[in-house]
Amino acid sequence: MAKEQKDNSNQKRYIAQFAYNEFKRKGIKAVKMDDLASSLGISKRTIYELFEDKESLLVEGLKNDLEQNKRYYNELINESDSFFDSFLKWLSVNINQIRGINCNFLIDLTHYQKVQDYFNQQKDIRHQESKLLMERGISEGVFRNDIDYDILIKVQELLKQEMINRSLVNESNLDTYFKSVQLVILRGVCTDKGLQILNKYEF
Repeated sequence: MAKEQKDNSNQKRYIAQFAYNEFKRKGIKAVKMDDLASSLGISKRTIYELFEDKESLLVEGLKNDLEQNKRYYNELINESDSFFDSFLKWLSVNINQIRGINCNFLIDLTHYQKVQDYFNQQKDIRHQESKLLMERGISEGVFRNDIDYDILIKVQELLKQEMINRSLVNESNLDTYFKSVQLVILRGVCTDKGLQILNKYEF
């Protein structure tokens, strides 16, 4: 019984990860459940036995992806004495992944209530994690200590949401958004020491 439950859990995770990668590559609306079943070599009925609907499949894939990303981040941070260097390595990997995301994916996400509910549940956690990141940067001398990071984090969240809501990401691309907005903000909070480290990386 335990083995069967483990097999079902592994299958569920695999299906969710595969589907999530397809959603990111093509956009959520462009991916049909029939196509997923065909690509996975299983019946559509099998998918619906594990997931209530397409939105539940999307949320499961999103959660798995975020958990995996968080584990990778913690591994990098824990294996290095330099927080900022590890953070930039993690950021570099994430930017490379972003380049493969279809802009329609982010726009499509706004139309799924379960996804928005999950994001809202995680909002305070994201804020606290971002603040801890900033505080660690300050303690290492790579981030400025004369900035209200609570305000900055809230402004970044609002800006990102507004870009998606207004479909502005379609007018450029995610890579351009990072270089034109996120990277500019990151450089702005860096001290001279932080900039010396940041300038070693090419984004």
